[in-house]
Amino acid sequence: MLIILKQPGASRPASLALKEKRAKKLLLAPNPATDHLVVTLPYPATDHAVLQVVSVSGNILSSKRVQKGLLQSAIETGSLQEGVYLLVYRNGADIASAKFVKQLAYRR
Repeated sequence: MLIILKQPGASRPASLALKEKRAKKLLLAPNPATDHLVVTLPYPATDHAVLQVVSVSGNILSSKRVQKGLLQSAIETGSLQEGVYLLVYRNGADIASAKFVKQLAYRR
């Protein structure tokens, strides 16, 4: 898998080849999301585990450290615009990712 990431403030994106070492994937619910996502991680978080929301253009929109040992975490999506995003889980040398859709909450 090849993902183009653009760090905030960077003048140009950096290519980053991501290799998912384990066949397990992130489980996201609800998907589509309105205000939050519950993420079930494929393996326990270590000291350096992080979840990143990445736009389709490769911009890292948010980054959240995951507490060591956890297998589940929540991500706030309320401030995102409608669209498709990638959630990337980095845990040491291991990387997993999943796409999710952000939609506006239905209002009557």
